[in-house]
Amino acid sequence: MIEIIQPKLETFTNKKWELPERQSFLDSLKKIRVAFSGEQIYFQYMSYLRHFGYPSPLLDWTDSPFIAAYFAFRDVTSNAKSVAIYSKTEASENSQPNETRTEMYPVYAHSRNNTRHYLQQSLYTVCLKIVDGKLIFSSLADPSMSEDEYDRAWITKYILPASERADALHNLDTLNINAYSLFGSEESLLETVFLRQYILSKRNIKIYNPVNPADLW
Repeated sequence: MIEIIQPKLETFTNKKWELPERQSFLDSLKKIRVAFSGEQIYFQYMSYLRHFGYPSPLLDWTDSPFIAAYFAFRDVTSNAKSVAIYSKTEASENSQPNETRTEMYPVYAHSRNNTRHYLQQSLYTVCLKIVDGKLIFSSLADPSMSEDEYDRAWITKYILPASERADALHNLDTLNINAYSLFGSEESLLETVFLRQYILSKRNIKIYNPVNPADLW
């Protein structure tokens, strides 16, 4: 699928990805310790797709806990009670894909065609598994990733109350962590100025009207 859309992307973005033959790329994945280098053009391409909303096998992380917090609070639904932030340490370099368990690997991808990669301090991982003797992309949601007998202590989940959204986004904005600083588009500029006014009104209500009006009836 990502090979099919490549000509369309290159036409409309004036970007270029010199992708090698697919089999050559798949063969490189068998050499786990050297496959995920920053010069691997397939992963540069996949990181670009991931950032701009097209599905890819990559999962994107950030090196900044503050940017992670921004994305956790940014799209909170009105009925959400909490948000989550995940942190990870490096998985064992000795792990290898097998037929019983999905393994997650870091991807060291430079992104010359992707400004957001650097604005968001992005990191990436990819999950691999062997099925019917073939190496395939897998998912972090694969049940084998949470088997009790396998140590997953290198992934930690932090749960934060969604009620802190206004305060969290306000404090992050004072650190210049907002939609515009992370995306750099006109849409993100409008999102940022709107949220500043919206959050200001919410914080003013919280400060000057601490009593819930419904409690007065």
